[in-house]
Amino acid sequence: MTVAGMVRMRRLLRVTSLLVLAAISACDTIAGTQPDKALWQALDIQSYDFVYGISCFCGFTRPNPAKLSVRGGIVVKVVPVDSAGFTGEIGAPSTYPTVDSLFTILEAAQKNTPNGVTVEFDPTYHFPTKLFIDPIKNAVDDEVTYTIQKFTPVIGSG
Repeated sequence: MTVAGMVRMRRLLRVTSLLVLAAISACDTIAGTQPDKALWQALDIQSYDFVYGISCFCGFTRPNPAKLSVRGGIVVKVVPVDSAGFTGEIGAPSTYPTVDSLFTILEAAQKNTPNGVTVEFDPTYHFPTKLFIDPIKNAVDDEVTYTIQKFTPVIGSG
């Protein structure tokens, strides 16, 4: 068996194990996010590109949306999707989220405002594609929406 075949087999075994674990522990999850997180982690995708967007009245002045490049689990590059129209400061790549950090944001929001969180997951890779948080029900302009679009795993780079 080739090294690539062994890696695929290892990932398949992880996914299968986590599916069983997720089915068993689904009763104690916070709004059902743990199975998707476990499936995402089982895929062990550490390098990927995606388009990140944020919608809020929070003073976010960086490129929005922005194409983020994650390598080895760390954001290493940020490119404005509309590079011709963006004139502001991009900021350090480390200040932008990875998929794992969006799961952390999701879990914190669910603990603090369990009725004010809506999330949609990618059916293939199990990351949150849209995360809507409304911290204070009936308050004005406190909502925030995070989106992930055009997710592409990068093979062979960590």
